[in-house]
Amino acid sequence: MRFSVLGPLTITRDGVTTPVSSGKIRTLLASLLLRPNQVVSVDQLVERLWEERSPRDPRRVVQTTVVRLRQTPGLGELVLTRPGGYVARLEEHQLDLLEFLRLTEAAEAAADPEEESRILRRALALWRGPACEDVDSTVLHRVETPPLAERRLLAVERRIDLDLRSGRDEGLVAELRALTAEHPLRERFRVQLMAALHRGGRQAEALDAYRAVFQLLQEELGIAPGEELRTLHQAILTGDHERHPLLASGPPVHGSGPVPGGPGAAGRASLPVPDTEPPAAQVVNEPAAGMAYPPQEIPSDISHFVGRADELGLLDKVLAEGDPRATSAPRAVVIVGSAGIGKTALATRWCTAVAPAFPDGQLHINLRGFETLPPITPLCALATLLRSLGVPPQDIPRDLAAASALFRTRTAGRRMIVFLDNVSNTEQARPLLPGRGCVAVITSRNQLRGLVAREAIARISVSPLEVSDSLRLLGRVAGEGRIEAEEAQARALASLCDNSPLALRIIGERLARQPDRPLAAFVEELGGGHERLDAFDSGDDAGTDLRTVLSWSYESLSPQTARVLRLVGGLYPGAHLSLAAASAVCDLPVDQTRRHLDQLVATHLVEQHGHDRYHLHDLVRAYAAEQTLWQDSPEERDGAISRLLAWFAHSLFAVDVTFAPDRHRDPLPEAAGAFTSVGFADHRAALRWCELEHSTFTALPAWAYANRAFDAACQIAYLLENFLAHYKDWHILIDSHRAAVSAARENGDRRLEGHLLNAMGNAYAELHRREEADRCYQEALSAFDACDDLRGRAKILGNLAMLAIDAGDYETAWLRCVEALDLCTRLGNERGRAHNLDNLGEIHFGLGDFGEAVETWRAALEMNRRGGSLFVQATNLTNLGRAFAALDMHDQAIARYQEAIAISRTIDSDRGLAAASVRLGDSHHALGDTAAARDAWAEALGIYSSSGDPRAEEVRTRLTPS
Repeated sequence: MRFSVLGPLTITRDGVTTPVSSGKIRTLLASLLLRPNQVVSVDQLVERLWEERSPRDPRRVVQTTVVRLRQTPGLGELVLTRPGGYVARLEEHQLDLLEFLRLTEAAEAAADPEEESRILRRALALWRGPACEDVDSTVLHRVETPPLAERRLLAVERRIDLDLRSGRDEGLVAELRALTAEHPLRERFRVQLMAALHRGGRQAEALDAYRAVFQLLQEELGIAPGEELRTLHQAILTGDHERHPLLASGPPVHGSGPVPGGPGAAGRASLPVPDTEPPAAQVVNEPAAGMAYPPQEIPSDISHFVGRADELGLLDKVLAEGDPRATSAPRAVVIVGSAGIGKTALATRWCTAVAPAFPDGQLHINLRGFETLPPITPLCALATLLRSLGVPPQDIPRDLAAASALFRTRTAGRRMIVFLDNVSNTEQARPLLPGRGCVAVITSRNQLRGLVAREAIARISVSPLEVSDSLRLLGRVAGEGRIEAEEAQARALASLCDNSPLALRIIGERLARQPDRPLAAFVEELGGGHERLDAFDSGDDAGTDLRTVLSWSYESLSPQTARVLRLVGGLYPGAHLSLAAASAVCDLPVDQTRRHLDQLVATHLVEQHGHDRYHLHDLVRAYAAEQTLWQDSPEERDGAISRLLAWFAHSLFAVDVTFAPDRHRDPLPEAAGAFTSVGFADHRAALRWCELEHSTFTALPAWAYANRAFDAACQIAYLLENFLAHYKDWHILIDSHRAAVSAARENGDRRLEGHLLNAMGNAYAELHRREEADRCYQEALSAFDACDDLRGRAKILGNLAMLAIDAGDYETAWLRCVEALDLCTRLGNERGRAHNLDNLGEIHFGLGDFGEAVETWRAALEMNRRGGSLFVQATNLTNLGRAFAALDMHDQAIARYQEAIAISRTIDSDRGLAAASVRLGDSHHALGDTAAARDAWAEALGIYSSSGDPRAEEVRTRLTPS
């Protein structure tokens, strides 16, 4: 009989393995087998069997359980009673645990590494899983099994060591990745993984593995990696294989010299890559004269650091790509980004991680480029840095060039990091670059374009956090459970913080201080007006008051550039804007506006997204809104608002002319000031512009109404109708026009009120909300009648006719349609005539008079072709196709549908394309061309499904085999 505890508890008799079924008997047997040939006291057994819920007479119950255990065949002689407890008397061959212990002892005594490895493999093969994994006893798994698990892991570590030293690297990386995933805080496996990767020629992955464990230990435990990990990391960086036995022993599978251009390789003058040794005079390992020990000035790492894996990888890559044998320049990288975005935290995290590779010291100085205090001058900064290097104050030159030269001399050839934090501009940073062999890490809100261009320094731009990382950061500061419980509100908070680490930490600290306040209350507070920045103030530190932090960037601007930020950030109603719009708002020529925006981009107050397109984050906009209220007069602000609305009105006028040349439009007043009008070569050009700007201009009617610009609110909404009706959700049209209707009523403009209500009625009709559509049409009719606008009356009568057609009331529809046609004919309104002929065709079609429908729709099509509106031409052609199909003339119908589809593709009209494609599929199906029918229906289904149109189900039914 053989017992196995290194995995599920089993008994093997005559080659047949069976589990132990009874729960208490299994726990009792496991407790005895895990301490073979040792007495296990009754108290210990009680604790393992029942934990804190022991029976009234536990000793008697233990005795009863032992009796039941002994009744198991073969166990009666093995389980013996001893004073105070029981013992399982076993030979080595009867228990896998005893065999494992003997084999590990034999491996330790083996003189031959090959023999040791062979024995360890035999020992480890005995394990089938966690010890006694099927035994239900918390105490047993807390007290008994962890020491065994540790013995096993030590054996695994030793076996992998032997494999690495003997060159048996195959398969080790995969095994070690699994082990590090299972035991993430066990540093020895991390060491072995790095060694295996490096020996396989995968140095970059080895460095990535070190960075991963460094971040993990910092985040989970707040500690740095142990000495062995740091030593191995430095050995890989420098190519000094003798510094660690896993690199020095046995030939690697592939060449594994120092990382080409890696931080250690460049900084260590005595170990160039890969096969030349410099003169001994170049070796620098001792502190400079006057230094008791190398400076270690990198700031403390941030415990709540999250994300930035890509940026950390870029830092590794940028510095690894440098030439470690360069004789004239240090390797350097500039980390840039907006206020509070985490530049210093990123640089600190990386510098801390690679610090062991720079034993000659790490220098740091905050140059106060963007702070309340004035920036530190380059000469004062050099004096500070030179003192850190042990230069006596009296020996520091007072001339900038001489001091800079001395700094380069003192740092040349040394393995040092020089961290220049919060740099204001290129002139401040350039004299502080260290000598050859060092690594300079520079952070700034300024893009430092001159430094990047002239010194060929790499630049890494830091963006807002990913949403998932923002939630992790909030969770670490305020409590993960709270963030998980209110995830939707937490996401809203992250968005209101612009996913900025500083803003998130400030809000996270407030969340932690106010644990009973729901996140929704914070969301409401942060969603307020200009005062929203009040929420981002910790109260006792300027560095954690977002308003103050932003002010340091703002105050570095010239007065004219600051004005541009106030107007485009504080008044413009959207986060995205074009150069032309900014020029209009600021009343400046385009070239001047571009220069100012470029300065704002350089200081990361504005982002540039594509040619002449810009973006401002919400918190910067909130700050700019405060500044324009405080610094700009009401007349200046009103003028900027008027210019902006005029620019959009003129631009949308050009769009509407392109989309519907024959539509009636009132002429706009001539714009004053610096104004770049927008024109469009064709329909697609106008549509591209609309897609870029629609998030702003759809909000303009409500924004104009709020600023009491009632004329502009009405004009812009009227000019938006064609774009919104053909390309956007109907609800957007309703929302944008609702404020415009209010503006028209404020102005007493009944005619525009009627047009706007008509557009809303059309949207409600398309949404099948008949009552609301009828109400809008009736109110519009009253408005037009009140100002004797017959053109408007005809428009409404035609739309009321369509409502009657939808209801099947063809008599009412006919009367309204005929009256509308008569009015349009008397007024010479050909567009209106075409519209009502289209309605009349629907009446003929509905009454089954398909021949009359064909003739009526042909007449409407000819009128619309003369008018030039492509939208309605596509509709006319689809309707003609319907009529021909009803007459069983499917070839004629297909020709019309295909023409409608061609027009719809030209103008990128998904609605027109889907409507024609459904009908095209029907005609193909009627002619027996199933494949063509399915292709057409599939295209329509894709459009309807992506837009959430309920007609998707109807098309899906066509595609479903009957």
